[in-house]
Amino acid sequence: MMTDTEQQLLAHSQRFEALLNEELAVLRDHGNADHLRELAEQKMDCCQQLETLERLRQQQQPERAMSAEVTQSLRRCRDLNERIGSLLSRQQDYNEQAMHILGLGSPTLRTYGADGQTGASAYSRRLGEA
Repeated sequence: MMTDTEQQLLAHSQRFEALLNEELAVLRDHGNADHLRELAEQKMDCCQQLETLERLRQQQQPERAMSAEVTQSLRRCRDLNERIGSLLSRQQDYNEQAMHILGLGSPTLRTYGADGQTGASAYSRRLGEA
């Protein structure tokens, strides 16, 4: 039987999962940026609530493992987040290729930071042209 905190964790993880599904649908349909910003804000709020609830759960019952339902929902969230990241990466690649073909940009060297996010290194920035 789940505790109240675990029930709240499940509700928030399911809400997060719904937000990720909505984000994936918007990205696939090349939806508007304003809607994506709204989803990002909602996801951040939901993540903060999940983190707070998980800390509370660990304080209340440090020996008890997270319920299987919550764990499964969070795994689905992780999988959805990975699919979204892959889709965003492909879209960025297409945009960079299009910009390069149009002569409006140069290819960038992608690196990964400590947080796992991609970014341009100092070496990939255009410093000037001859």
